[in-house]
Amino acid sequence: MDKNDDIEERQEEDFCFPSVDHADLSTTTNKRSICDRCDRPTPRVCICSSLPSQPIVLRRSFLHVVVHPKEAKTKVRSWPAVGLVLSNSSYAVSKCRRFPRGGLPNIPGEGGLAFLLYPGPNAISLDEALQKLEQDFATSTGTDQQPPPPVQLIVLDATWRYAKDMHTNNVKDKVYPPNLIQVKLTSA
Repeated sequence: MDKNDDIEERQEEDFCFPSVDHADLSTTTNKRSICDRCDRPTPRVCICSSLPSQPIVLRRSFLHVVVHPKEAKTKVRSWPAVGLVLSNSSYAVSKCRRFPRGGLPNIPGEGGLAFLLYPGPNAISLDEALQKLEQDFATSTGTDQQPPPPVQLIVLDATWRYAKDMHTNNVKDKVYPPNLIQVKLTSA
């Protein structure tokens, strides 16, 4: 592969591709015994005992997992587990380094709250995010009896280095939803 091919490949990976299929990225050939359901080595790394028997349908929220192209190529990836926990209508996976100028594909609904699970100086705690959700739900279920718009959850799936790069580019390009709230997960 020459330098031009590498640049061309990187440009193709630069922007989101809608809904990456788990099977498209699965190229592992291990000599170890692999679980048919979670695609992890058995019995030590298999996570099936912790998974729900049926996928969960999110009624008021939508999860968007944005996977860095390099993360998508690693052998032990975390994002395929989302498909084992949530129904297909509850989430979307995109493989990209940065969002397209029009914003994220596959996120239904307008308005409502959008949460980015990523630490930062303006990030709020998970408890504060839950309080915001309760307040938003209380104000949106007024007299018109319209259901509140779905809550958008955005997760950057990458190493810290690549996630920081993805986040910085998306802030610079101003492609996050205008109502985005950053949430940091802290250890107890």
